[in-house]
Amino acid sequence: MKKLLILLLVCLTLVSSLSPAFASIEEQQQRLKHIEQEKLQKQADINVTDEEMKLNQAGIEEVLIERNRLQKQMEQTGEDIRQQTAELELVQEQLDQAKADVQRRQGEFGERMRVMYINQEQNDVLPLFLKSQSVEEFLTKLDFIKAIVDEDKRIILELKDAQQKVEELEAQIQSRLSELEELQASLEEDRQALRTIERILKGRQEELLARRKELEGEAAVLAATSEEILKSIESLRLEAMRIAQANSGDRLRAIEEARVHYESLERGDISLPTSPYLWPTPGVVLISSPFGIRPDPLFGHTVFHRGIDIAGPSGSPIVAAASGVVIFSGSKDSYGNCVIISHPDGFETLYAHASENKVEIGDVVEAGDVIQLMGSTGYSTGNHLHFELITNGMLIDPLLVIAP
Repeated sequence: MKKLLILLLVCLTLVSSLSPAFASIEEQQQRLKHIEQEKLQKQADINVTDEEMKLNQAGIEEVLIERNRLQKQMEQTGEDIRQQTAELELVQEQLDQAKADVQRRQGEFGERMRVMYINQEQNDVLPLFLKSQSVEEFLTKLDFIKAIVDEDKRIILELKDAQQKVEELEAQIQSRLSELEELQASLEEDRQALRTIERILKGRQEELLARRKELEGEAAVLAATSEEILKSIESLRLEAMRIAQANSGDRLRAIEEARVHYESLERGDISLPTSPYLWPTPGVVLISSPFGIRPDPLFGHTVFHRGIDIAGPSGSPIVAAASGVVIFSGSKDSYGNCVIISHPDGFETLYAHASENKVEIGDVVEAGDVIQLMGSTGYSTGNHLHFELITNGMLIDPLLVIAP
């Protein structure tokens, strides 16, 4: 039964001695998995940004095409305005000339009528008749005068008609010119609107480009981190192998100590105390590490734990488990502040890692006397008492003798 127990302890120790390394590797693998998920998300974000940039660029190109079309239309409209303006100026010159011709012919007609009126002595045709040689001559002169008057009226009417046509043409050109100017103004508004849209789209494109660069930078950091984690995992794996190889000797020694201890118990070579021993930390009962094979809490390699560890608050009183004589009180290697008591039944008890020793070598103590205050001196990871029970150089599991 004892041999089976030894084998079980050995197996548990082999697993526990490597578990910190495996745990570290597993943690790094979990971290790597998380990093890879972040990398995938970053790439997805980059793809979304690329697609948005593509659509945005297409919008910019459409705006540029429309703006160029408007620019050409504005140039053509400007040319039309210049042509219409030139035509309007020509028509205005023609209109001015027509008005001048009408005024001139009207003036000539008026002057002629005035002269004729004077010559006819207030419209009296008698002098004209008397000066005529015959009735036929008189009628001929009247017809001639009438013809002149009719011709003047016809010319004036034609000139006025021409003036009216020129005025109508002027109005048409002016209307067309107004339409072109309105069109030009509308085109300019559209062009300004397109410029605004283009500016917004280009601004968005710059934002997307900056976002993409940011995502690429983050992705690069993740890639570098992933590479470092892979290197760390490989380093941890190699370190675990190295530790396993380096600790093989320690494990064998610990196993041998355990084997000797349990075989001695099995053969009856070790007898237990006949008198009861006290629990060395009154009111403090947490066993943080039992007796036997375990990973070293500081260095991780496999060791044989020679006693039990009882964790408690700093300064907690530590008492003698039984009456005896103090044979050591001081600092002892990895034990830190240590006290060893020799008891009348041939057993010794060892108390280690105290913050302060309260006894000196040669002191006689009774069971329950305070001999130390709990601390964390020597090789220690926290406040606790390391307690050993020894007989004839052999270690005994203290829990076979004491109980909280």
